[in-house]
Amino acid sequence: MSGARLFGKLPAHGDFVARGLGAAERDALDAWLSGEMLAARAALGSDFEERYDRAPPWRFAGPDGAGVLVASVDGVGRRFPLYLALAGAGDDTTEQVEDLVYRAFGEGWDVDRLVAEVGTLVPAGESGASASRWWTLGGEGFMPASCEGERPEGLLAKMLSSEVNA
Repeated sequence: MSGARLFGKLPAHGDFVARGLGAAERDALDAWLSGEMLAARAALGSDFEERYDRAPPWRFAGPDGAGVLVASVDGVGRRFPLYLALAGAGDDTTEQVEDLVYRAFGEGWDVDRLVAEVGTLVPAGESGASASRWWTLGGEGFMPASCEGERPEGLLAKMLSSEVNA
């Protein structure tokens, strides 16, 4: 297995997928992201689905590696983010990981193909960070934003509400 750690939903699968994680880390990610989904739905109300469906990706880097958190769906359209990290990677690797995630979405890769492709990446740079940092470059209608923390509370609501003129 590569140094990839993945949890969430992919369009090529009917439910949650996870790779490279122990049970405790998987359960912690599930609890965090499930709580984030509930909080974001409550905060955004009827705007949630439209904002979720066009949200830009968020990148992260910290002592354990780097990766992305992206809005995703499973094969039947149920919304849940996809978290994908590469151990030992720094900030410079996040763009490559992001590109692979969107190729997987576009080309219908299954989870094992995505993890294998991420496993071919050579981690670029080392974060050297003592804390995790999260950021988005923004996107159409969304402003760049950032925050810190291993699993920041309110990240998903921030991810979905950092709209220009929101």
